[in-house]
Amino acid sequence: MKKIKLAVFDMEGTLLKRSCRFDFIKDRFPQNWKNLCLCHGEAVLATKQFSSAWTLLCDLLGPEASKKNQANWEKWRDGGYPGYSEWVIDTIKLHKEYRLTKELFDAVIHDSAEYFSGVSETFQALRAHGITIALVSGGLKAMADRVSLDFNLEHCFTSAEYFWNPDGTIRHWNCQPSDFIHKKHLVKLLLHDLGFSKEEAVFIGDGGNDREAAQYVGRSIGFNPKQHHEFFWDTVVRGDDLQQVLEPLGFQTTESVSNSKRSRSDNTRPDQSTKTAFRKFLVEHGGLTENSSRSYITYLNSILINMQGAKAETSSSRTPLQLLVEAAKAAKSEASFIKALSKPLSGPEGRIGDLTSTAKQFYRFTHSLVTEG
Repeated sequence: MKKIKLAVFDMEGTLLKRSCRFDFIKDRFPQNWKNLCLCHGEAVLATKQFSSAWTLLCDLLGPEASKKNQANWEKWRDGGYPGYSEWVIDTIKLHKEYRLTKELFDAVIHDSAEYFSGVSETFQALRAHGITIALVSGGLKAMADRVSLDFNLEHCFTSAEYFWNPDGTIRHWNCQPSDFIHKKHLVKLLLHDLGFSKEEAVFIGDGGNDREAAQYVGRSIGFNPKQHHEFFWDTVVRGDDLQQVLEPLGFQTTESVSNSKRSRSDNTRPDQSTKTAFRKFLVEHGGLTENSSRSYITYLNSILINMQGAKAETSSSRTPLQLLVEAAKAAKSEASFIKALSKPLSGPEGRIGDLTSTAKQFYRFTHSLVTEG
């Protein structure tokens, strides 16, 4: 595996916590605090996780703005927007319609979101190994500017920049696509500009919107992802200190973080060892190159996503990959295994030919383990 030269980070949920501080709102914006309590209830806010600053800003503007924002999100989820930028613009229009002020906006950007522990130490360790750091987020430029200035980042890509009238209301905006599939394109553009290959990059994030970028680069690390997003990351770590992402890269962490990580058994995901073994099988027994084997892992992830989308055995605590292994072991033949996977193989993620070829290889891999055992 090539040496890592570029580390690309997501922002919200990776560098910044999704939980928020609200003391500044109570003190400085009592009406907006009342709006927030009407949307969620004051007791809920103590542990509330906000998906993004976009959502928090709408909720601060009141229940009506919050309801319209939820409707826009559902429209986006259901494919009602032609692209990400259109959804972002509709969100900004809500901010403008309900008279978001620059004072409240700046307070949310600088006072609401807190960094995870270890952000500075993580960046220092990466730079000590000559690694360039970049940020790619579908969020607000003002928040990325804060991160960039706090940690001297040189490459930041974000979605929306606000421009303000003298009275503090929104005048206009600049919007550019920087989320979901666009994250991959921006990483690709940056790699080309810096003269690095994708095998020399690692992507660190937490959400489903990071999937395309995570699967494009040579390495990916999920930092506290939701369970149903675990399977497309090469490695998953869980905890409250970002330094934990250094260990999968082979870099030293502080003793306290290392001890904490060793005490958390869920930081090493069993699925990853299965994928690593499958890649090795593809090269040693399937006649594939390293690059081709990585493509097969991408196809395998697509099968798993289709399984999740079809809600296969949603009551089970087992991961989709664990269910796939069990199905392969239970199948009496390769053909019966493929037949049992007819829905995942024909699902929306990936081409059926690629997924079928991967499933066949996975069946052979699983049964080679049974034979060896």
